[in-house]
Amino acid sequence: MRIFLIGFTASGKTTIGKQLAGKLGLTFFDIDQYIEKKFDKPVSTIFSERGESHLRLLEMTALHSLLFKPDFVLSTGGGTPCFYDNMRRMNNNGITIYLEASVDELFSRLKNDLGNRPLLQVKTEDALKQFIEINLANRKIFYEKAHIRISSSSIDINKIVDQIRDFQKPE
Repeated sequence: MRIFLIGFTASGKTTIGKQLAGKLGLTFFDIDQYIEKKFDKPVSTIFSERGESHLRLLEMTALHSLLFKPDFVLSTGGGTPCFYDNMRRMNNNGITIYLEASVDELFSRLKNDLGNRPLLQVKTEDALKQFIEINLANRKIFYEKAHIRISSSSIDINKIVDQIRDFQKPE
């Protein structure tokens, strides 16, 4: 079984992914860590040196590489589903789970973590909130194609496991 966790930056993909993988006995991958290990550079450095389009290309390449593995939980980058037909690939090759969070919740999680987020080079809290509002609105059309949607504000790993077990992929 392949499980792809998607959602905006700070929606809880990595934290939940590790717990979910442990509960299901699957290998956990974080796409950012996968890229960092392969290129021996932090994603933030790759982003600042080569730009967002290069990072998105690396995400696509990493996703394609991981699709050769049989069973795993993957925490994607916040933008991964929105580029290079990645959402369709994930939907066709496993179960996609959208970890949904409100603008206010994302803002609360991100306002003290800007240094570790390459796309969030904003100077004020108002600019951060506006960035989240605009980008979340743009990305939702991709996120909402996920097989399962779960609010990341109150996560119950057992509930997610039950939803995955109950999920019947469309033919």
